[in-house]
Amino acid sequence: MNTYKTQNLTKWLAGLMLVLGVAAAGQAQTLDLPAATTKPITTQPLQKDDLSQILETDRADLEKLMRESVLNRLTSERQQVVMEIRDDLLFDEDQKDAAIAIIEKNPANTQKDNIERICKAFAQLDAGFAGAYKLYTEGKYPEAAEAFKKIANAKEVRYFSAAKSYLLGDSLYKAGVARLDAPTPTTNPVDAAKEDKAARKMVWDAYDAYRELLENMPDRVSFSASAALSSAQACDKLGRGFYALEMYVFCIKNFSLTLDKDQVAIILEKAKNLQEIYADPMASVTKMMGDVKTRLDAIDSGKETQDKQGKIVALLDDLIRTAEEKPKPPPNPNPDKSKKKDPSKGEGEGEGEGEGEGQGESKSKSKGKGKGKAAGNNPSSPAQTSSLPDGAGRTLAPTSEIRDGGDKGDWAELSPREREKIKATKEAVMSERYRGMISDYFERLSERPK
Repeated sequence: MNTYKTQNLTKWLAGLMLVLGVAAAGQAQTLDLPAATTKPITTQPLQKDDLSQILETDRADLEKLMRESVLNRLTSERQQVVMEIRDDLLFDEDQKDAAIAIIEKNPANTQKDNIERICKAFAQLDAGFAGAYKLYTEGKYPEAAEAFKKIANAKEVRYFSAAKSYLLGDSLYKAGVARLDAPTPTTNPVDAAKEDKAARKMVWDAYDAYRELLENMPDRVSFSASAALSSAQACDKLGRGFYALEMYVFCIKNFSLTLDKDQVAIILEKAKNLQEIYADPMASVTKMMGDVKTRLDAIDSGKETQDKQGKIVALLDDLIRTAEEKPKPPPNPNPDKSKKKDPSKGEGEGEGEGEGEGQGESKSKSKGKGKGKAAGNNPSSPAQTSSLPDGAGRTLAPTSEIRDGGDKGDWAELSPREREKIKATKEAVMSERYRGMISDYFERLSERPK
């Protein structure tokens, strides 16, 4: 098996278990957690008897292990926020005890609950945040977005900053989606187009805010996990299905241990539908066109037929945009020299060829370590930096450019012994259907030029 794919699949196998329903239902349970410690985990190498015991681990033990991992992560997050509140000299000292009580009293041990109680605690401590958060909780999302724009700073890395950045993105997203779903009534097509463009721009602005949070504060786990899911939903809403699929898989890979049951259901359904379409997009288009033709032949041009026609146009548009957004290889300034290769140099090495994965970023007089090949026109090789529609002038970066948790991710929450337990029992709990879906995705990902 390809090493790249193996490393990726192994790294987030624990998260995939949760997505397949192993532990999602047990997040709100309360367990006796061990005292927090800064000592590193130490384990002895697994012996033959240990492996035999692991292979006999039953599903109940595995579920308990996953629940403990969820609770440890969410509990640790609340403890970190409490420490931040106590140490911040700018917060009102008289309000700190009340804010900490909001965080610590009867936690539900879910991602959504952590976000809500953390935001309420910061509203207790900061008047500017309190005013913007009040607008948000009242459903006044355009006004809340404007208020959070004035105080959000994604370059900071505190939980207070994560809360502001997340609520900025969420206010923009909800305001934009509301305008897309219920545009201002007008009979003027020019005004209708302007309204649609403005609504779409709000959703893209939300996407930008979410991505800034993911890139700068991925370890603020409840906020970044929710931002990852919302980023996928934003791409999906705007018809960028391939990038939505990437973001859904990214969300599973990096944040599965804090997803609640409803979020798991959303991701599975969306990822499954998109995977079916983008596994062979042209075959999908052909099938959809066949369905429309059958309806038109039956003199059925009703709303359902029109909706199918719209989906065909949207899918074709996404495929074209994804292909166009792929960076072109840099021109070869010395074509004659390129024909005379130095046999002592391996493929992809040489002056001016760039470094990395053949993505068109040339570095003068540098030796590239990639294969020097540009990705093909298949949307399975999306742009590393892609222009967005609507003339916004921003870029749509791939999930690979988001700094994931690395050794700080969900997988690292487990000891080596626990990791072996999960790996050894995966066949018993991992659905063949979804294992194929995820494996296919990483197979295509691993085929990208290195």
